Amino acid sequence: MRHHSGSSTRAQPRRSAGAQSSSADTAAQVARIVPVAGLAVRRRPDHGPGQPTLRRTLVDNSGVAPVNITTEAQLQNYPWWTSLSESQQLHLLGRLDPEVDPPTGPFDLHQTLATVPRRALTGGMDLINAESWDLISQLVDQYHDVVCADPVLNVELTTQLKDKKGLDFSNVRQLLQQAAPGARNADIFIIHPGPWIYQANTLHLDLQAVMTPGCVAYVLTDNEDDGGQAATLVQGLTQLGGFTVTVQDLVPHPEGTVDLATGPQHGVLRVKPYHKGGFKLVRIAA
Repeated sequence: MRHHSGSSTRAQPRRSAGAQSSSADTAAQVARIVPVAGLAVRRRPDHGPGQPTLRRTLVDNSGVAPVNITTEAQLQNYPWWTSLSESQQLHLLGRLDPEVDPPTGPFDLHQTLATVPRRALTGGMDLINAESWDLISQLVDQYHDVVCADPVLNVELTTQLKDKKGLDFSNVRQLLQQAAPGARNADIFIIHPGPWIYQANTLHLDLQAVMTPGCVAYVLTDNEDDGGQAATLVQGLTQLGGFTVTVQDLVPHPEGTVDLATGPQHGVLRVKPYHKGGFKLVRIAA
């Protein structure tokens, strides 16, 4: 296998988008699949006469004049609200709750939006094999907020997984961009996407539909000796513009795994490739 340092390309700005395996027995218990809108805000306690009402505020400074945001209803008016996951929505709502931490503020809305908890997305993965399922288990442990999308996954098998593992993969038959369009602070993991690059030739478009600034995608290619998956993907991304792309040759560890990324809990995310060698990791930052 040839080894060389990672290459980097910078494009122009653009507009922001289980296997039945014993190794998965320790998988985390909850994997939320779909963003949930309409969360309730806890009612503030009543204050006695003469007592000030403590209020925390988000301020939208993007317009001509600052706009103070003090209610969930105001946040729901933003088109990006429904693209946030439940934990991300709660993060913003926490800035409005005087009972959470000292009632300091105000907070800039868009700066706060950039700090919402990271989530994980996967697409096109064959969750029927043990290797992919092991990676999903790692993602649940590191992110606690995981979306799995696969338009051809066996629905009967996912029902069994829900019964045995307690994980809800109700959206796996959706395309990636349908499962989490316009995601915020998302790490996206695509494993062995050969047909997605060569036949459908839509992986770069699907990533564009999902990724917004702050998102990072990790694409593990394979069989690079027989073609140029990484080169084809990079070409498509460069034509779209708006991504910073690096390509790295991967050498498997003695146990056969390769490193993909570091999770938010500082754990190294690894997967055992289930295709032949020539592995490259394409890292795509929006």
